[in-house]
Amino acid sequence: MYSASDWQRVISELLEIYASDPEVEARHLSQHRHFIVTGDPSQPFACIHAVYLGLRGKDMRGRQGKTQNIRTITASIARHGYRRIERNTEEFERIWPHYDAECSRCGRPPSGARTKGPRDRSFFAFGELPWSVELTVAAPDDLQELARFQSQIAASLASSSQQRRARLALAPKQPRSVLRKTVAFLRNPDVVAERLFLANGICDACQKTAPFIRAKENTPYLEVHHIVPLSENGLDTVENTQALCPNCHRRAHYG
Repeated sequence: MYSASDWQRVISELLEIYASDPEVEARHLSQHRHFIVTGDPSQPFACIHAVYLGLRGKDMRGRQGKTQNIRTITASIARHGYRRIERNTEEFERIWPHYDAECSRCGRPPSGARTKGPRDRSFFAFGELPWSVELTVAAPDDLQELARFQSQIAASLASSSQQRRARLALAPKQPRSVLRKTVAFLRNPDVVAERLFLANGICDACQKTAPFIRAKENTPYLEVHHIVPLSENGLDTVENTQALCPNCHRRAHYG
């Protein structure tokens, strides 16, 4: 039988595959129904069938098809602290927006079977949900904070670069932090907006055009990355950031 450490090891290996080959992650997210909430903010969900194939020493990259009855897999992981997040519960409702956003980021919205809706997905978590991982599973206050920050960035982008620079000159370089279950950083939206303005739709690393246009803002999709992480006392400044495409952002974290 597999141990808890076996599950954790294979999940880590699958996340490395996702980091090196985003197409595999996109395919898994859109075509499969059962996922483990990983606690990794860059790759929040791992296809449970792919993990089970990895435990059996098989290729996790391909189209899995039917690998094993989900009840059998659930019974196996339940012995190691994993539990199923039931649909129509508060926990499921907190998870879904992040799963939906991850699918959109990968360019493949969740697909439903002909007789089942697109929300026909199952999520499994190890013990308590990782509330401190803001982009994986967020409490309602966190979701409100994310929405507030996005609106602040939109407002900052509506300013001129000269106006942003004037505010940045007076802004603290060390971001404020708030204590939730862990410490989270309240980033300066002007830093994000100015870095995106300077990038002008071009990735700072590979120098290629942003992979797509945001539907809501009609702006090039790039992700702002801190060169020295805030968790390592990096500064929340324009100079300590890069505007990266999703692939280069993954490479910056895992390459």
